[in-house]
Amino acid sequence: MLKTLIAALAVTLITTMSGPSTSMQEVRLFVPSPEAVEAPPAKYDHAPDQPFVVIVGTPYQVHMACGGQPPPARDIIMACTFMPRRVILMPHCPAEQDAYCGKLLRHEMAHLNGWVH
Repeated sequence: MLKTLIAALAVTLITTMSGPSTSMQEVRLFVPSPEAVEAPPAKYDHAPDQPFVVIVGTPYQVHMACGGQPPPARDIIMACTFMPRRVILMPHCPAEQDAYCGKLLRHEMAHLNGWVH
């Protein structure tokens, strides 16, 4: 049952994120430094005990799927976590952004561990 729910959510997100208007509205979003990501408290900073799914998209796709407003939005959503389905949406990260994306993923995994900020 959980696999079916996760698969349905993934298909919904991918379908939503890959519509024809997405490619026409693609924008390059500024990616901040690793210091810009709020570090979770040590109590929540560990790998989740249960399986979870990470869906990767462009920064624009992630921003919109996480509930962001179309450009020119003032606040850019770089990642989000959907509970209780245990799905994390992350931007595709080139090698030069490994430090930033690693810290961003740790931040989102902390939400799976119950952290709220």
